[in-house]
Amino acid sequence: MKIVNFYIIILFVIISGNIFGGNTDIINKSINNPNEIVKYEVSFQSNKKLDFYNFISGVNTAVVITSEELSNTFKYDNLFLRKYNKLVRSYLKSIGFETIAITLKEHDKIEKEKSVAETVIFKIETDVENGFMFNLKMSFTSCNQDVFEFESNTEYYLDENWNSFLENELKEMFNNNVEKNYCNRLKFVSNKTGWTEKSIIKYLDSETKDGLEGIYTKFSQDNRANYKIGIVKDGNGYKIIYLDGAINRQDWVNGELKGKFSATAMKDFYQVEWIMNDKKLNKDVYLNTSDENFLSFEFLGKNNFSSSYLKIYPNVQTVNNRDESIQFGTGTGFAISKEGIFITNNHVVEGSKEIKVQILNSIFEADIIATDIKNDLAAIKISDKKFKGFSEIPYNMKTVLSNLGTEVFTLGFPLIQTMGEDLKLTNGIISSKNGYKGSTNSYQVNVAINPGNSGGPLFDKKGNLIGVISARHSEAENASYAVKSSRLGSFIKRIGFENNISGEISGDDKSLENLASKFENFIALIKVN
Repeated sequence: MKIVNFYIIILFVIISGNIFGGNTDIINKSINNPNEIVKYEVSFQSNKKLDFYNFISGVNTAVVITSEELSNTFKYDNLFLRKYNKLVRSYLKSIGFETIAITLKEHDKIEKEKSVAETVIFKIETDVENGFMFNLKMSFTSCNQDVFEFESNTEYYLDENWNSFLENELKEMFNNNVEKNYCNRLKFVSNKTGWTEKSIIKYLDSETKDGLEGIYTKFSQDNRANYKIGIVKDGNGYKIIYLDGAINRQDWVNGELKGKFSATAMKDFYQVEWIMNDKKLNKDVYLNTSDENFLSFEFLGKNNFSSSYLKIYPNVQTVNNRDESIQFGTGTGFAISKEGIFITNNHVVEGSKEIKVQILNSIFEADIIATDIKNDLAAIKISDKKFKGFSEIPYNMKTVLSNLGTEVFTLGFPLIQTMGEDLKLTNGIISSKNGYKGSTNSYQVNVAINPGNSGGPLFDKKGNLIGVISARHSEAENASYAVKSSRLGSFIKRIGFENNISGEISGDDKSLENLASKFENFIALIKVN
C-alpha cells in the first residue's frame, strides 16, 4: 500500500551544557505519578556515546517550525492548526521546556538571544492511509547531527478526537520532566586557524600587504551579529578570521575560521564560503570590494540580506606612515569632559599599544575607557598627571536630527606628514540624512575629509556638535560620513561617565571664525602606535 508522509514538524530546542559530561544517573519521574521512576527507551540513536537523558537535561527552550508540507495540507484549516499548536505547546511544557517559540516573532527573539550550540531538531512524522494514522515517530537531532528516535506502532482512525490521541501517543513515547542540569551544554567543534587579532596586527605591521588584507568591523545597521573579522591572504584566495562580535559568543573563539573567498572572472567580485553563526557552511554568498576599505557581502537564498564592513586596521594614515618608517597612526579627537575624556573613532585607536593626545603644543598619555564597534566610537581619557583639566567645554551637543542642507564644518588633523600638524577646518552641508548604504546611524556630508580627520567633531553653523567624522566614500567626490550625535549620546549614557557638553554656547558672535577660535583648544591630534 502507498504510504503518504502526513506531516513533519521541526522543532529547534535550546539546550545548555556539555552533553558528553554530566551525571548519567539523572532521576526521571513520571509526570502522571511523581513518585514513579520511569526510564523511557530510545528506539534508535546514532551516537552511542551520547546519553539521551544527559542531553535532554540541558534543554529549556523550544522553537517550533511547521514544515511546508504540513502547512500546505492544512493551510485552509485554521482550527486544526490552532489545535495542533496548542497541543505541541502543552506537551513541550509538560516535559520541562520553559520557553516555547512558535510564531516568527518568537523565533527571531530566540535566534538573537540564544546560542545555536543550544539547538536541536525535534521532528514528528506519521503515515496515513484510508483515514488511519500509523507509524508515529518523533526524533531529537542535535546541531552535531546526533539523532535520538522514539516510535509508536499504534494505529488510529482520524476523527474529531485526533488531538487527544496524538497527545497520548507522544506521552507514551516520552513523558519525563527531566531534572535540569545546565552543565550539559553541547559544544561546537572550533576550526582554529592559528591567527589571533594580535598576530594579524603584527603580520600587517611587518611589511606592505595585499590591499584587501586587514581588520574590518561591521558597518551596516541590522539586527544580526556585529562581527569583527580579519582578512589574510591564503594561496590564491583569502581567509576570513573571526575576531569578535558573535551573538553566540560562547560558541566562537578569537582566530576561528569564519570563511574563505576567491576571485571570479569579474573585477572586484569574489565567491565566498561563509560559516554562519550556527557553524553551517553557506556557499551562496558574494563579495564586492569596489569601494576602497569597504567589504560588501551579499547573502543570497531564501532570506536575502547584505552586510558591509569597514577596514579599521591598518588605516590609511598608518599605511602612509609605514612607508616612511614612522610607526604611528593618527586621527582626531575632541573633549567632552573637564577631566580630559575625548571622543574619537574606534578604528583610530583599535589595536593600539600607546595613545598620545596632542593639544596645541602639549602632549599627554591617554587610555581607552570604552568602545562602540558598531558605531565606530571610542572614549579615551588622559591619564597623564601633567594634565590639569579644562575649566569648561565650549560647545553644546544637539541630539535631535539635523535637516538636509544644514551648514556644517569639522576641525581636524588630516595628512600631517604633508600638511603639518596645524588644526584644519573644512565645511559644507548635510547632503543626506542617512549614511553609507542608507545607514540611519550616520549623516552623509560633502565636507572634504582626508586620512587623519577620523574621529573629528562635526558642528553645525551655530556651533552645536551634531556628529563624529568616521569615513569617506572612495568613489564619490566629497561624500563623507559622520556618526550622528544621537548615537554618541547613547554611547556616553550607556557607559555612564559624566560629560560637560550640554551647555549653551556663550556670546552673540557665532561666525565660523569665532567658533573655530573658541573650539580649537578642545580638539586633539591623536597619535597611536
